[in-house]
Amino acid sequence: MGNFLNILIEDRNQEKQIVDYFQQFYDIQKVKIEYVDTVEILENENYYFIYNQEGVYIENFIINNKKFPISDLQKDLIQRYKNVFFIFLNDNECDTENLIEILDYTLESLNLNTEQFYVINANENLKFLIDKNKSKIKTLDYSLCKFRAVRNMIDYDFDFPENNRKFLFSCYNRSLKPHRIAILSLLNKKNILKEIDWTSLRGDIFKTTYLNSDSSNNNIDYLETFFYGIYSSDKISEIYDELVYLGNCGYKKSDLEKDYDFDEGLYTTNWDLSYSNAPFLQSYINIVTESNFSKKQIIHITEKSLVPFYYYQIPIILASPHHVKHMKEAYDFDFFEDLVNHNYDNEYDDEKRINMVVDEIINLNSRKEYIEKFFLENKERFINNKNKLKKLLDLSNVKNEINKLI
Repeated sequence: MGNFLNILIEDRNQEKQIVDYFQQFYDIQKVKIEYVDTVEILENENYYFIYNQEGVYIENFIINNKKFPISDLQKDLIQRYKNVFFIFLNDNECDTENLIEILDYTLESLNLNTEQFYVINANENLKFLIDKNKSKIKTLDYSLCKFRAVRNMIDYDFDFPENNRKFLFSCYNRSLKPHRIAILSLLNKKNILKEIDWTSLRGDIFKTTYLNSDSSNNNIDYLETFFYGIYSSDKISEIYDELVYLGNCGYKKSDLEKDYDFDEGLYTTNWDLSYSNAPFLQSYINIVTESNFSKKQIIHITEKSLVPFYYYQIPIILASPHHVKHMKEAYDFDFFEDLVNHNYDNEYDDEKRINMVVDEIINLNSRKEYIEKFFLENKERFINNKNKLKKLLDLSNVKNEINKLI
């Protein structure tokens, strides 16, 4: 409609941050900041408020604060002008599966037109949720999540490893999540964990939070809340010794990471240390435990799913259903289905999906010599995957999406 991306702000301290966001990441130079107390709304221009949700889930915000994250002034301008819009922006996270339903209900109760609201987040299934709810909320098909990850990786380039690698599998786990503890405990029970290059950087927190009683029965009660929706108390009892073992391992790093600490606290990560030291090059198959596992209608592709393609590995991805399917269709990655059975990707039951992944790992573990040979014979396929990954740095489609706002 107009010539600029017009951003409305109430706090003048936001100006530089917003301009830098669009200009540095997306090379969108035509960004114009308008102050709400002085702006003149023109009919042939569009105007946007941006609510950066970083670290905030809308559903939780409403429940915890008993209000909606929109000011009276923003609400007034949106109601008065049909060309004033509001963007919920969350580049790295996905919010909840109920987000669109909650927004529809809340906006209508506030007498706000849902067509004047955008949701942009890292859920690559967001359009499906909008269609499912027959919502008029808008979205744009982009997220910085993948771009940032790949941009960090490419600073450190490595050739395809021709020599045998130290491990058949790797499985790196940072934040404490039920599906991560679950698969490590099952692999330990199957006597395979000792063969894997694995980490569990929150094992100490797991122990103090869920294994801090002298009574195993009390601990199983705690663990039942942790594994809610995945494991019953009977299943937890079955793998209890393995869970205790993981807790006793505490802060478990890989031996390949012993000379550096890329984990700088609960919410801080030095990715440069991880990507430059490249421990992933020492294993053939990366057992990826993604951030999202149990939210069935969310597909969240983080750096975890991308690392194997950059470091010449085959991924097995423990995530929500159809995560692998989406990555194949959206980005044309080769998942080496002539070697690996990814049928787990179609399973909606969380416990069954974990078990199917474990079964496939057991199968592959019995074929180590063949897999070593397979990698050398299919070198070009791994290089092709890496080249496809680098294409995620092409932001032309993203710019086209953002230009729709102008």
